[in-house]
Amino acid sequence: MTVAGSDSYCQLVLSGGAHQAGARSVGWDGHVSLPTTCGRGSDMDHTSERVTFKAGRPSGPLPISQIAFVVRDIDQALEDFNRTLGWGPWSIYEHKPPALHDTYLRGELTHYTMIGAEAHVGPVDVELIQPVEGPSIYKEWLDEHGEGVHHIAVMRPTLEDAAETEEYFEKLGAPVIMEGRIGESIRFFYVDTQPMLKVIMESGSGHAVEMTPVRVYPPEDPNGS
Repeated sequence: MTVAGSDSYCQLVLSGGAHQAGARSVGWDGHVSLPTTCGRGSDMDHTSERVTFKAGRPSGPLPISQIAFVVRDIDQALEDFNRTLGWGPWSIYEHKPPALHDTYLRGELTHYTMIGAEAHVGPVDVELIQPVEGPSIYKEWLDEHGEGVHHIAVMRPTLEDAAETEEYFEKLGAPVIMEGRIGESIRFFYVDTQPMLKVIMESGSGHAVEMTPVRVYPPEDPNGS
C-alpha cells in the first residue's frame, strides 16, 4: 500500500484515482477526504492531465483506478489475500438500498446488492466483490468463469467526464451492461469491452459521500497495539 501522504498517493487521490482503504469519506469515483499529510495547498494540478476523446481516441492514458475480483465468500477471500499477499487493511461495505439505487442490468431496472471490500495496494485500489441479491454481471461471471479478476476501473473526475467516457465506449461498440448510483451524486457503470479487451471496464464519477465501513479486516486492535 502506498503510504498516505506520498506524492503518488496524493496525486492519485486528487485525480479521483482510487479509494483509500479505511477512509471514512469516500466517493465511488475515488474522491476521498485527503489525509492531512497530503496538504491541500499542494502544487499538483490534476486538471492539467484531464483525458478527453478526439477522433475516436483518448488524448492520453486513462489511469487505472481499481482492479476488482468477484468472489463467492468475502471472508475467505479477505483471509486469502491478506495472508498470501499481505494486502490490507480492507474496508468492507454493504452496498444495498437506500444508498445503492437506480440499479440497471442491460437497460432494465434490476434489484441487486453486493458486499465490497477495498484495500489500497500501491497506486491502485483493489476490490473484492461478493454478489448477494438479484441478478448482476458479478453473478454471471461467477456462473460462467468462477472466481477471479472481473473488471478494471477507469473512474473519471466529474460526471461530465464520465458521460463522455460512456459515449466514447458506446461508439466503440461497448455499451453499458450494468450501472447504479450511490447516494445522491455518484454513478458507476460497466461497459461491454470483453470482446475487444478481454476484460470488462468500469467507469463513472461522483462527489464524496459518507460511506462508513461495516467492519475492517484484519480487525482493528482495540488496544492500538
